[in-house]
Amino acid sequence: PIPPLLAAVGKKLTVGGWAKLGITNGYADKLAYLGQYFDRAYKVGSNGLPTLDESGVLSPYGEFFPVEAGRFDLT
Repeated sequence: PIPPLLAAVGKKLTVGGWAKLGITNGYADKLAYLGQYFDRAYKVGSNGLPTLDESGVLSPYGEFFPVEAGRFDLT
């Protein structure tokens, strides 16, 4: 499970993720980390599941700018 991140409304937060992958070309004991960024921020409903409502601003550089209070699911 991924722990929650806390951000203040109106303050940017830089976020990123890395996928841990095994190298399959003869170095099975080595790992590689693929950088990933988020492109959508969905509001989370009262049932704990993401809704189809987007909110906040996500830049291509991994900066999230929340524009309202609440829980969000970054994808």
